[in-house]
Amino acid sequence: NNYMQRDIPGYYTKESSQYSQKRYEGKLVSYPQYIFRARRAIVENIFENLVPQLKQRGEIKLFDIGCADGSVVRHLDEVTGKILTKIDAVDIAPVMIEESRKQTRDKRFSFYLRGEEGSGQKYQIVTELGVYTKDVSAELKYVAERLAPNGYFVYGVAPKYSIEARVRKLRQDGVDFLDTYPTIRQIKKAALDAGFSIESAHSYGIFVPKLWSLPLIAPFVQKIT
Repeated sequence: NNYMQRDIPGYYTKESSQYSQKRYEGKLVSYPQYIFRARRAIVENIFENLVPQLKQRGEIKLFDIGCADGSVVRHLDEVTGKILTKIDAVDIAPVMIEESRKQTRDKRFSFYLRGEEGSGQKYQIVTELGVYTKDVSAELKYVAERLAPNGYFVYGVAPKYSIEARVRKLRQDGVDFLDTYPTIRQIKKAALDAGFSIESAHSYGIFVPKLWSLPLIAPFVQKIT
């Protein structure tokens, strides 16, 4: 498939039971934690405005791509008053799907290994947050096949020339796939070519590495960078 192949089974086997705790719980002391929490807050705000509007049209089905342990979709369902009528989610890691099912008892939720979810269902909202793909056009086609008419796709990604990507390349962290990151221009073009309209964009602030050696002040300063 189009996704990075860097020991995915080993990484997710290690991370699955502590995925959410490391990113969303406890004190904010690192930039990765900040990114995950800032991104979730942005999407939460989008949902709080979007879901009531969609509710007026009828049922609201959500499809999440790259669900990890399911914590984000569970959170979004909670903050919007549990009015989502169906939540389907996929991930490429079997252990993450196992963890999602273990942590989620609500029958509105279904978790699938990507490729096993089928393609007949249509959703009013599709979310994809922090998922890396080499082929944006192919990914948007995958999304479009599942998105209902006048539906919404909420997409969060680090583009090729983001600060995060540049720092990782300088550190030789993931240079095997960073060169294949799409640029913002490529993402927007692919979205427009696929028939999407782009309503808004958000950023998480400029990453200042030395700033995060001071975790007591970094979260506050980061907001204004």
